[in-house]
Amino acid sequence: MATSGLCGKRNCVTRVGSTGEIIELEIPEAIDIGEFTSNSVSSLINTFQSGVIFSAEDTDPITEVIRNYGAEPFYSSVSAVNQFFVRDDVKGSGIFDIQDPPRNGPDVKGLIDPAIHPLLTDRINTGIIFTPVEIAEFIRNFGYTPITLSTTSSIISIKLINEFEAFYTKNFTQSTLGSFCSLVPGIFGAIGAFFTALQDIANLVNKLKNFALNFSLSSLIDQLKNGITKVLDKVIDKVKSIIENFSLENIISDIKTFLVEKIGGQFQKIKEAALKFFDPENLKNFKAKIEAIIDYAASIFKNPTLEDIQFLIYRFCQFVSQIENGINAIKNPLDTFINSYKDTVRILRSNSAPNTTRSVTAGAIRYDLPAKGSGINTSREIYTAAGDIPPMGPEDFQAVTPWNEGKGDSRVTFNGRWVAALGRDGWEKVDIGVRAMLMKVQKDFGRSLFVNSGYRSPEYNAKLKGAAKNSLHMQGKALDISWSGINDETKEEFIRLARIHGFRGIGRYGSGSGNFIHIDVGPERTWSKA
Repeated sequence: MATSGLCGKRNCVTRVGSTGEIIELEIPEAIDIGEFTSNSVSSLINTFQSGVIFSAEDTDPITEVIRNYGAEPFYSSVSAVNQFFVRDDVKGSGIFDIQDPPRNGPDVKGLIDPAIHPLLTDRINTGIIFTPVEIAEFIRNFGYTPITLSTTSSIISIKLINEFEAFYTKNFTQSTLGSFCSLVPGIFGAIGAFFTALQDIANLVNKLKNFALNFSLSSLIDQLKNGITKVLDKVIDKVKSIIENFSLENIISDIKTFLVEKIGGQFQKIKEAALKFFDPENLKNFKAKIEAIIDYAASIFKNPTLEDIQFLIYRFCQFVSQIENGINAIKNPLDTFINSYKDTVRILRSNSAPNTTRSVTAGAIRYDLPAKGSGINTSREIYTAAGDIPPMGPEDFQAVTPWNEGKGDSRVTFNGRWVAALGRDGWEKVDIGVRAMLMKVQKDFGRSLFVNSGYRSPEYNAKLKGAAKNSLHMQGKALDISWSGINDETKEEFIRLARIHGFRGIGRYGSGSGNFIHIDVGPERTWSKA
């Protein structure tokens, strides 16, 4: 049992000892290193309650965003978005060349094109600033955090404009095509009633009816195909942006542990798997199959009746709605992963609060998250300086060069027959930790790197002359790397950095063997081949 205040001191608590005596404990005043004190007990209780109780406020986007990221970053992002959309080189009636430097003056044309961004144009023309509730909902829907949204708003590009157009675009059921679909039963019912009322001149009606339907069927199907394609394009662009914006670094703590390393690697694998759907060739085939299904369905009805047409259109409307739901579902694994992580962290933190309360009341010293983070990161710096390899953080996985349709980026590009043979699997089936290590080497090396070989399938590996039968390339744990101007001096510098960042298998290959460096995370060893 413990009571407080009996000893007449603000920072004093009393306890009843085992023999009944009163024990006075003086609790230190709060200090700058993030120490919890008895004065923090009420806040810890609130932490526990807020962590285990879900209220109706969870559905309010502003409350949710502020709870997750803080009020100051959120309202700063609201300001940043509004500043972005009033810029002369952003708003306007034409296309602004983002390669040109920003200009000022009445002749400036902005990136926003009313023909391409009609809904965003209408929204801006209201003269009302983008409200906090809109920005909170945008953050929630498009995978941003307030900080990353502010950063994106500071860069003049079409990306944010397209995302806001998608944000204001209604889904299929609310779109023009969707509205038409919802009216289909009533429209055809009215037409059917009209023909029924003219049964006394049935022959004339049948001629008019069949002529009208046969004449308009092809045009009607083409319009439906066009409408479905537009819906697909908007949904595809929207979902792709959401997945690309997903960043585990923005969501989890910046305290780096081996647990975070495992979580970060798994998250990146899920993200890469989701983005495979958006490969241009895959999308091309996907849309072609949908058009083929529509054409096939229409071809079944050689001489369609009114009921046939009604049935056909109604099924098309159901079809496109299902397609939209399917594309949106591509991001479900990411949503599930993030939500599970956040729920777990919230429960763990809330459940630790009562233990912290009891410990602090008893005189123990506990530190808050920033203080813990500072200590952990200081320890990381010490053992990193001693030669140990620090665990990966989420930002390390986020920094990995994307496949990007085989083009890579300015840091890493992909070369050789390996690319054509294996495609994106050749890069994305390389262990995510190995790829993150390579990015660290590249950053310190300061040169653009060529990946000449990454993951190899057993079949592909067997075709390569001189390739080891048990090559670590088949496990996604090895890479062959070169760069422009490669020579003995730069090879040794690259090898030194590769070892610092955790690569243990090092193979030097001279010009006769391709002039590259092999690196892997297998046993420590080294070899050379001319």
